Amino acid sequence: MRHLDKYIGVPLEEQRLAYAATAPVGVLMPGCDPVQPDFVLVGCDHADIISERRIRGVPDLIAEVLSPSNPEQDTVVVKRRAYARAGVPEYWIIRPETRDVLVCRAPDATLEDYAFTRLVGPDATLQPDRFPVAVPVADLFARAPDTAA
Repeated sequence: MRHLDKYIGVPLEEQRLAYAATAPVGVLMPGCDPVQPDFVLVGCDHADIISERRIRGVPDLIAEVLSPSNPEQDTVVVKRRAYARAGVPEYWIIRPETRDVLVCRAPDATLEDYAFTRLVGPDATLQPDRFPVAVPVADLFARAPDTAA
């Protein structure tokens, strides 16, 4: 998602706090099949997991944009469980249909789910837990194909 990179990835890279990647990017995590998330953040303090155009380890944040044709794939059935099992500290589920974001934190590998889930509405601000950057949720959906501006 272009706006995630613009408002989250680029500012963090400019501050030399994290590296951002957008799909397609291969992510290989322990105990998890290879995945290609829509957006990934890896803190500079463990950038050694980035090699050969892949992320080989657990990133600090993964974001997925829900597909209207297959939302269960992104949220519950496969990815949410896999990310929690792998220990991804923060997982964002971006929901274009409702123009909001589900923020999942505190992965529990045993339960294969997140202990904390919060809905960040269209009038709120989205901020990664670990990084000093924020974006109004409405800005993520600015100029979407179904909007006038």
